[in-house]
Amino acid sequence: MAIMLIMLGGLLDPIAQEYGVPAMAAAVIQQDDLIAMGVTGTRTQGEDSPVTEGDLWHVGSCTKSMTAALCATAVEEGLLRWDTTPGEAFPELEDAIDPALEGITLEMLLRHRAGLDPYTEPTPELEEFLGSLEVLEPRKQRMVATAKVLSEPPLHEPGTTYEYSNMGYTVATAMVERALDESWEDLILERVLQPLGIHGAQVGFPAADDDSPQPWGHLPTEDGFQPWPPSEHYALPPVIAPAGDLSLTIQDFAVWSMWYLVGAAGEDTPILTAESFEKLTDGVPTQGDGLSQYAMGIAPMALAGHEVLWHNGSAGTFFAWMTILPEEEAAIVVATNAGGDDAEAACKAATLKLIEEIVDKVPGEAMEAGGG
Repeated sequence: MAIMLIMLGGLLDPIAQEYGVPAMAAAVIQQDDLIAMGVTGTRTQGEDSPVTEGDLWHVGSCTKSMTAALCATAVEEGLLRWDTTPGEAFPELEDAIDPALEGITLEMLLRHRAGLDPYTEPTPELEEFLGSLEVLEPRKQRMVATAKVLSEPPLHEPGTTYEYSNMGYTVATAMVERALDESWEDLILERVLQPLGIHGAQVGFPAADDDSPQPWGHLPTEDGFQPWPPSEHYALPPVIAPAGDLSLTIQDFAVWSMWYLVGAAGEDTPILTAESFEKLTDGVPTQGDGLSQYAMGIAPMALAGHEVLWHNGSAGTFFAWMTILPEEEAAIVVATNAGGDDAEAACKAATLKLIEEIVDKVPGEAMEAGGG
């Protein structure tokens, strides 16, 4: 029997208005079906440019879950091991790696336990370094950055402390690029997204220029959210693209979340075996906030009475939130074209509302609650 798609625009609209975000999108997966989806708002604040279900949304650090899966494909093929060290991956750097980092592994990098500097706060030194890389192609940029960060002392003894680090994913990606001799920009599409039927994803923000029919990002200000024109050329540097620089439609984002439901059910997936999937999520879900149990691109959280897997992401002008509920065989994705605390709060509020109105209700009640 065909499932009637619950339209979520009416549910999202009051949340978007409450938090002042220009637009929102959301989708809900139940088992292997898309049961609810919708959008509300405008692509650009102050303009009559309504978002559509085919628009792209920048998912920020939710990209980490996809990059971790990419690394797992190389492990499955025997080209890397979970305990492969950067010294093994890059023999030419062996003498330049700080002695305290000689034993870090691919798994530590993906679990944020290698002790590397996060490189998440902009500093003049960091800006100067990133600027010096702009003449290089992306793969080479990541290799130069890898050499730099591996030559520096760790912030913590590797393997002992959780320290969220975008640069850890840069090093892990450079290891995969060396093993597969191809760039992350191609690998993430060919090996991870396209086999799942996700063909419209792109690296970078949704709108390539001011005339692109896509949502613009918006920055939080004292006067509300202000649009950031693509012509201002705000972009993440390729060095950290694998940690957070993909854009997807809300439906494709939901398809990615559904991949977690297949793996959580103990089944082989189109891109990884059940054994590899279990390794990626090893240790979750558990009680608590989940940071100390961060797996590879995903973390546990207690949310609305459920034990979930989750990740969120933002590069400043968009915000995305992905929630997987394995016990309920459900997944929720939410996105907005705004950054900052209010954008995060809007995404969380929408997630909680969708759990309450759809996941926690029988199908008939959910239809009535979410319709419109």
